[in-house]
Amino acid sequence: AGFDVRKQVAKVRRVIGYVPQMISADGTLTGYENLLIFAKLYDIPRRERAVRIADALTLMANRQVTGKVVLEVGGILQKMQVILQEFRVEVTGRRAPEHPKRYLTLHFVYRIRGEGLDESKARRAIDLSHQKYCSVLHSLNSDIAITYDLDLG
Repeated sequence: AGFDVRKQVAKVRRVIGYVPQMISADGTLTGYENLLIFAKLYDIPRRERAVRIADALTLMANRQVTGKVVLEVGGILQKMQVILQEFRVEVTGRRAPEHPKRYLTLHFVYRIRGEGLDESKARRAIDLSHQKYCSVLHSLNSDIAITYDLDLG
């Protein structure tokens, strides 16, 4: 591509790219440390690294929570003889301003459509998941306010 590999390192990295064959650069590193390595590799400015890494880790935590509730609520609805046609969950939260910046609130938006689905079945399945079955939610501090909205579209 005509770049000087000694003088134009960032441009060479962008053209070549890097696709790791393993999930981690080193199995002993934390998620934060792995993301920090990649932030340096891709020349993320030092002043932006911590915020962007925190955002990425938050996104992954949110996906873990939403993935678990989708399995739980979906399984409960199947037992209620509901044939799901659409099921999406979005989660947002408010975090403490000081470190460790833990979540103070979580709010879920459930978007569900299905044959045989009504509001009472949907709410029953969500409440069972939140109050009884979802191990991820039960692993959180009990003082975190958890709310939800339901859209049966």
